[in-house]
Amino acid sequence: MHACMHKGIVLYELCTLRHPFDANNQGALIIKIIRGKYPPLPNTYSPQLSQVTETLNPKPQYLLPAALSGTLLIHTH
Repeated sequence: MHACMHKGIVLYELCTLRHPFDANNQGALIIKIIRGKYPPLPNTYSPQLSQVTETLNPKPQYLLPAALSGTLLIHTH
């Protein structure tokens, strides 16, 4: 995985106390990650922090090889 991805996920989780990408099964989770869509940070955080989080969080071009090779770290409920 791309090094920035880890930082973006940790930053997002510290701010929200939630995973940026969450799903009921691995396939749905991979699709969410590849699409790169996640809920925004709460408005209590500055626009600058939101921008940093968006910059550091994964983009599809970084995730596609990991998702296809099966090396993507997955959190499911």
